[in-house]
Amino acid sequence: MGILCADKHGVLGKFFNLFIVDILVSFIGHFHPLVVHFPIGILILAIVLECWNKWRHPSEARQSMTQLALAIGAIGSIGAVITGWFLANEGDYSDTLLFLHRWLGIGTAVLAVGAWYWYAHRKHALIMVAMTLTLFITLHLGSTMTHGSGYLFQRNTPIAAVAVNTDTLLKKDQTLVFLIHIAPILNQKCVGCHRTGKTKGKLNLESAESLLKGGKSGSAIVVKYPESSELYRRITADLQSEKHMPPKNKPQLDPKEVEIIGRWIEQGGMLGNE
Repeated sequence: MGILCADKHGVLGKFFNLFIVDILVSFIGHFHPLVVHFPIGILILAIVLECWNKWRHPSEARQSMTQLALAIGAIGSIGAVITGWFLANEGDYSDTLLFLHRWLGIGTAVLAVGAWYWYAHRKHALIMVAMTLTLFITLHLGSTMTHGSGYLFQRNTPIAAVAVNTDTLLKKDQTLVFLIHIAPILNQKCVGCHRTGKTKGKLNLESAESLLKGGKSGSAIVVKYPESSELYRRITADLQSEKHMPPKNKPQLDPKEVEIIGRWIEQGGMLGNE
């Protein structure tokens, strides 16, 4: 500690300061999912109230509520922009989606401030229309980044449990094994974070080809050697380990699913018939 204090303006001091800043930025960024939903709800309330004012005889009370909602929503939007900017440093998101989501989010916050300011002067109509458009487009992009393309209309149908004798995997066409047994497991437990638009660790698990390609840590599977395969090591790591996948707060693979993936890799994975 004495060395650090003595070197507070030197290399160690700068490293320590950067380390603290990095932790602080990460900590603030993690509040984005919590912070972002509050201004969304408040701004939607302001939009509904304003529509009510336009369609029915304007009420002074409703107008005051609308202006208050815009003020609160604008402040909340600024908080969402700040936390979202910091959170973006940690996610493996599509550059295009991230760029659009970030700047449209900033645009929404600016328009919310403008709508609140100009509301008192009754010159807010066009600003509120623009804010509504950017708000819902930003919402759509955020949903796509988090849950994947087409999430709004996607049916989350549970995959029926299939009795599998892992010994019979030897006798089956490995392409069919992947489609029938492996792909459903990955789609249900892994693809949420490893897909087009959100490839954590640069790993995409949407197809056999992308699985074989691997990610930032190299190949996801080492044919015939489960223990040497990054995919298998991650799903069998200790639940408390940072390397364990899926993260402990997500649905986990059950022992049978882990066994199926292990046996599939052991028998050659997609290369089993070649």
